[in-house]
Amino acid sequence: MLAIAVSCSINTSSIGTSKADDVVLIFKDTPDQSSTNKITGIITNLSYETISFINSDGYFESYTPEQAGYDTLIIPAYQGFVEIMHLYQAIEYDYYLFPAGDTILFTYSSNCRPYARSLKSDKHTFFYNLPYHLPHSLHSNGFTNKTIINDPYYNKLFSLLSSNVKADANQSIVNKYKRIAIDLDSLKMEDLAYEEEMRKVVDSLQSTGEWGSLYANYYLQRFLNKEPIENVIQSDSLMHYIFYYIVAQNYPKGDNSFERFDNIVSDSMVSPLTRKSILKRLINEILGGNNGKMAVVSDELKNEYLNRYIVATEDTGIVFRQTKPKREKNYTFDLMLEDFNGEQVLLQQVVERYSGKNVYVDLWASWCSPCIAEMPFSNRIQSLYNDKDVEFIFISTDKNRANWKRAISDNSVMGTSNHFRVVEASKSQFLQQINFRTIPRYFLLGRNGEMIDSDAPRPSAITQLTQLINEQIHETPIDKE
Repeated sequence: MLAIAVSCSINTSSIGTSKADDVVLIFKDTPDQSSTNKITGIITNLSYETISFINSDGYFESYTPEQAGYDTLIIPAYQGFVEIMHLYQAIEYDYYLFPAGDTILFTYSSNCRPYARSLKSDKHTFFYNLPYHLPHSLHSNGFTNKTIINDPYYNKLFSLLSSNVKADANQSIVNKYKRIAIDLDSLKMEDLAYEEEMRKVVDSLQSTGEWGSLYANYYLQRFLNKEPIENVIQSDSLMHYIFYYIVAQNYPKGDNSFERFDNIVSDSMVSPLTRKSILKRLINEILGGNNGKMAVVSDELKNEYLNRYIVATEDTGIVFRQTKPKREKNYTFDLMLEDFNGEQVLLQQVVERYSGKNVYVDLWASWCSPCIAEMPFSNRIQSLYNDKDVEFIFISTDKNRANWKRAISDNSVMGTSNHFRVVEASKSQFLQQINFRTIPRYFLLGRNGEMIDSDAPRPSAITQLTQLINEQIHETPIDKE
C-alpha cells in the first residue's frame, strides 16, 4: 500500500524557491469551482476549496488559487508523493497523485475541467489525466458519469421525471428539468463500461515498469477496489491520503457533533491519527456552531469540549483552522464592532484611526482556551514594539459583554482602548473574505490599511511574527531573549 502525506507552504512569486522533494502546482486562470449552474439552479459547495490535501501532521488543508493569471502552490512531499483532491464544479472531486520533484501546470477547458500537465515528463502527464480521459468516463456536461450517478440532485430529477408529473404542473419548469435530467439507467451501463476499461488499463500498466505498476495500484485503490471504512479508520497510513481521510470522516455516528465526538473518543478500534483528524474536524464544527440537531450551544459547553479535545489529542499548540484563507485583492472592512465604552464603530473606521501604522489584529473569545493562552505572549510582543509604529488591537467574538470585559481584566491585556467586540458578524463581507471560521485568528495590516497577511503567525510564534512585522517597519530583527 502506497502511503502519502503532505504539508503546505504557499509561494506566489517564484517557483525557484521549491526544494527537490517538493511538488509545485501552478494554476493558470483557475475558474470558480465552488459553484455550478449545470443542475436546476446555482449549487454552491461550502465544504471544500478548490485544492485539498493532507499536511504532514495528518490534518486537512485546502486552498483556492487566484482566478486571473498564474498562482503557485508548493507542497512538500511525504515518502515521495503528494495526493490532492481538485474540486470540479461544486459537486465533483477529482484525485491526482504527484511524485516529489515534479512541477505541474493546471489549465482548464471551456467546461472548467482541469488538465494537469507535468513540466518535466510527458509520461507523468499521461498518468495524471488517464482516469478522466478513458472512454465512457465523461458526460457531455463535463462531469464524470460516476459523479452524476451518485449526485442527489441528478437522482432527484431522474426520480421526478420517471414518475407521473401532475397535469397542473408548471410546464416551463418541467421542460427545464427535462433539459437537465439524465437517464441514469443508461448512464449506469456507461459506468460499467468505464470500469471494464479501467480494469484493462490497470492490467496493462502492471507490466510496464515501476511507474506503470505504481499508478495501476493507485487507480485500483481509487476507482475500483475501495477499502471498507472499518479498515480505513484502523490505519494511520491511509490517513495520509486525502481520499481516505475524507472517507474516515463519515465513520463516527451520532445526531450531532457532540455525540459523534463522544463516540469517537471511546472507540478503541480507531487508530491514533484517525482519531485526531476526526476530532479536529468535530471540534471545528463545535466551535463554529455547526452541531447538527443541537440547539444554540453555550460558551461553557464549547470550552468543555475544547479542553476534552486537548486531553484526547495532546494537541495543545493547535490552530483551529482547516483551510487557508482565500487571498482577496480588495477587502471590505465592513465588520460592525463595539468599543470598550459601548460605542459602535466599523472596522474600517478603526483601520483609518491607525493610518500610518502597522496593525496586528487578534480575533479571540473569552471562552477559547487557546486564545487566552496566547495573551501572555501578546503582552510580550507588544512590549517589544512600544516605541514603534505598530498597534495591536483585539476583536472578541463574545456575545456576552460582561464575559468579554472580565476576560480582558483577568488576563491583564494591555489597555482597553484597543479592544472591540463583534456585534453584527452575519452581515460582514470581511469575515467571508478572510474565510473566517475559527479562533484564535490573527491578521496584519500595513500602514495604508492594506492586508499584509490575512493568516498571520500567532503571538507565541515570536520569531515568525516579529520577522513579519519587522519586514514592514524595515528594521533589523529584535532580540527576543
